[in-house]
Amino acid sequence: MGQANLAKSPWIESYRIDLPGCRGSRTTVLDFVASPGTPRDLPAQAQAAEVRELAARKQARRDATKALYARVDVPRATLASGGSIPLVGLGTWKAERGQVRSAVHAALKAGYRHIDCASVYQNEEEVGEALQAALGSGAIPREELFICSKLWNSDHAVGRVRAACVKSLAALRLTYLDLYLIHWPVTGIPGPALTPSLRDTWDAMEGLVREGLVRAIGMSNFSARKMEEVMQHATIQPAVCQIEAHPYWRNDALLGWCRERGIHVTAFSPLGSPDSASIFPRKLPLDLLRDERVLAVAAACGKNAGQVLIRWALQHGTSVIPKSTSPARIAGNLQVLDWELTEEDMAALSTLPVQQRMVNGATWLHPRGPYSGARMPLLGLGTWKAPPGQVAAAVQAAVRLGYRHLDCAEVYRNEAEVGAALAALFEAGVVRREDLFITGKLWNTSHAAAAVERAARRTLRALRLDYLDLYLMHWPVTGTKGPRLTPPTAETWGAMEGLVHAGLARSIGVANFSVRKLEELAAGATIPPAVCQVEAHPYFRNERLLAHCRAAGIHLTAYSPLGSPDSAAELGRAPSARLLDDPVLAEVAGEAGRTPAQVALRWALQRGTSFLPKSTNEDRIKQNADVWDWELSEEAMAKLNGIAHQQRMVDGSFWLSEEGPYKTLSDLWDEP
Repeated sequence: MGQANLAKSPWIESYRIDLPGCRGSRTTVLDFVASPGTPRDLPAQAQAAEVRELAARKQARRDATKALYARVDVPRATLASGGSIPLVGLGTWKAERGQVRSAVHAALKAGYRHIDCASVYQNEEEVGEALQAALGSGAIPREELFICSKLWNSDHAVGRVRAACVKSLAALRLTYLDLYLIHWPVTGIPGPALTPSLRDTWDAMEGLVREGLVRAIGMSNFSARKMEEVMQHATIQPAVCQIEAHPYWRNDALLGWCRERGIHVTAFSPLGSPDSASIFPRKLPLDLLRDERVLAVAAACGKNAGQVLIRWALQHGTSVIPKSTSPARIAGNLQVLDWELTEEDMAALSTLPVQQRMVNGATWLHPRGPYSGARMPLLGLGTWKAPPGQVAAAVQAAVRLGYRHLDCAEVYRNEAEVGAALAALFEAGVVRREDLFITGKLWNTSHAAAAVERAARRTLRALRLDYLDLYLMHWPVTGTKGPRLTPPTAETWGAMEGLVHAGLARSIGVANFSVRKLEELAAGATIPPAVCQVEAHPYFRNERLLAHCRAAGIHLTAYSPLGSPDSAAELGRAPSARLLDDPVLAEVAGEAGRTPAQVALRWALQRGTSFLPKSTNEDRIKQNADVWDWELSEEAMAKLNGIAHQQRMVDGSFWLSEEGPYKTLSDLWDEP
């Protein structure tokens, strides 16, 4: 075969490869390794096939991994911030180290997409490892997840809020949080006022939203009043309030308050937090999961008690974050979406008589504040006008009958006798000091700053106590005549605040103050008055002052709740109508089957005040306490609130002087 024919041969063409040569020439070689008919781009095709194979294997692994993570259509609630929160999440509180990682893995694989965390749980790094495994493998996109963390008490300072959030983000291996909550309205700094303030902390929380570190912000363990204080100044409103809620602590009032304001509620401890008793001591050792009514509903539904309680929470209108580290229970807790509790079952669980906050925050109480834990019993025994030799017996009888609130004052000149009665009761083991609420009062002649503590210590010595639950400024009067009050109320109040700082009084307040005088006091106070004790009864309803105190968050205690029938002679008041003889009161008492005195006291209770009936007669002391298990009807309340006769019995006219500071009753009470 000639060279020309050889060059044109199909056989040659099968093995021929043309390569570029020097200076533009080309070199032809024959590759006998290749088989006839093999494509010349075989290496590229093989490489492409290998790439496709590797990609297919990776996708297969991703698909296999993704298949491990169930897709469950968990309902979501839309938040005011614009996002949405899955209604069932996994709680990680009390999840021990070494267990939480596997618990989060199990939850994500079971279909959970809402994980609730907090820096104080000391397990965010493990949570982050589990999240990274799901996110890094592509099994779950970040936008499917809803991750919540919380700002701890020690990080409330403005300069610490961002750093705390960034630390949680780093531990969780995330670039943003879906929700960040103030964990408690607590900073750990003892004192009469919360420091730093909630307003300052919230301002810093808002900065996290603007920076893109968090999508929504909210609060945990806040009362309506504390939320309202923040919301008055907030530019970003709270999206979520996380609170304890379950059939043993329904928290209905706070839930309703949040609903009205578009704040979503997440219920923590939905199973009743049976294992937190060692952290937060409680009155009753209750186990909601073993409650016979819960178990009865569970049996009727063919579900376990935990599932019934989670379903109750959903129908109660909250999202819910049950905690478990058991994969089986984690999966079971999510099996609550395709069935409902009947109206009868909801009613049974929503009317359990036991109501007890399990996570009660007692850990945060401190004698110096800001939360002293003071709770004032609504019924107290008044000791004004109790004659010497009789008051000790009255105090002992009252306490043995269940009274836990005693109202005293230095000027009553019987504190030593009250103290002897208290010592006898403590010695006999009838009550402990912490069971009682004892009020004392600063008399007019001790208003000078240097005299206030001395007066308080005199009262404490007489009562044989280490501290008072409440110390009141008895009157806005000093006994010094002249055009202005001397010493001024601000000086006296500053010294009263010092009693709180010193631990001598847990709360402070005033008595016989007008609305105007309360406003002037509050304007310069570091510690606002906790209580205002004033005359109030159907013959002097004192409605304007009561309304002011409600709005200002000041509790009102009603003295002379029976109309002070025996004070006319002592106070030099002209004889006047007696409340206990009033025909309207008698009519209501007859309809209720009660005494006029009991009706007057029940009226005070239903107005929202505490009240201090005085008696040294054991039978009447007992009768006065019989006001709890019955109510006055709306019609009866309206009748009593419509009594035309209105007269201040303890009118303070004995403090008037032509020299001032009070020349007329209008000056004293700031009323026309």
